[in-house]
Amino acid sequence: MSKNLNSEELSIFNNYSQKENRTTAYCGLILKLVYNENPKLFEDIIVSLVNDSSDFSTQFTLQPLFDTQVKKSKSIPDLCISQRSFAIYFEDKNTDWFTPEQINNHIHGMLKNNKSDYMIIFLMTNDFSNVIDDKIKECYNKAQKNSISLVKITFSKYIDTIKSICKNNVNKLIENLIDEFENYLDRNNLLYDWKNRIDIISCRNTQNEITQLLYACPNQNGAYSHKKSKYFGSYIANRKINYVANIDAVVIRELDKYTGKVVYSTKWKNIKESDQKLHDIAETRFQKCEQWRIDEGKQKALQLFLLSDLRPINLIRKKGCVETKTYVTVKAKNLDELITELKNNNDFYCEEL
Repeated sequence: MSKNLNSEELSIFNNYSQKENRTTAYCGLILKLVYNENPKLFEDIIVSLVNDSSDFSTQFTLQPLFDTQVKKSKSIPDLCISQRSFAIYFEDKNTDWFTPEQINNHIHGMLKNNKSDYMIIFLMTNDFSNVIDDKIKECYNKAQKNSISLVKITFSKYIDTIKSICKNNVNKLIENLIDEFENYLDRNNLLYDWKNRIDIISCRNTQNEITQLLYACPNQNGAYSHKKSKYFGSYIANRKINYVANIDAVVIRELDKYTGKVVYSTKWKNIKESDQKLHDIAETRFQKCEQWRIDEGKQKALQLFLLSDLRPINLIRKKGCVETKTYVTVKAKNLDELITELKNNNDFYCEEL
């Protein structure tokens, strides 16, 4: 296949300015790094991602085949080393705005330019609507007739699969890059599971801030890194969770190193509000903090969680203390449902207030 004149070798130093193109490049780069590290891991990832098509996935292999005495058309060589060919296309979007025309063009291009044993087209986005299957039904039929696997996957499924298969099987640098890629997807709101997550944080010494609808911590990785979540839980001593709330946004407050002036940036937000309004709210609430927190804000950048609809609750976590934070996946669509769901969760039991 001749190389597209407008294409370029996949590199960590790409020139893409549009977010969708950058995301696609990062998705491919992670797979490229894994493949270079261990082709078998790459194979396992692809098999896992297409597992809905079991006939296809059980046949898929990238490793060379070593066969003896294989009869060919006019000979029987003593040893035959062969390898299956493959072509994999990705179409990434920030929403599931996939069109039949675009997908059919990918199918046409794949059939025209490739004569591969395995052909896969991944449609990847943050979440799929209920109507997408009907919308692209004919594309599925066309792909199937031409032995092409057309597979829908979410970014969450993609990164979870890579992390699960690569854990303890790749070098530390690649592990760190995979974590950074997950953080990138999270920052850009491509991991839809944030709506089904409560971030329960150890807040023993910051209860006065929480009652002012604020939670603050250093803007650092490690213990202070937080996945985007819809709900907040305040964890105190004796295994107790005493508050839950909505997380409206998380903003970063820091001092400009040249001017010393307060500078804000928005890490992520769950409500439709201007960044400037959120920054103003954050500064107002921050100024009500105790002096030690204000002094901390002069020394380091802080993450400020802006909370709303704070609800008292008296849940006891059976498993014991939370070191810094723990995440719980929930189905609740609002705080009322959240409280009911947590009370019925086997990991907790509720004491009357």
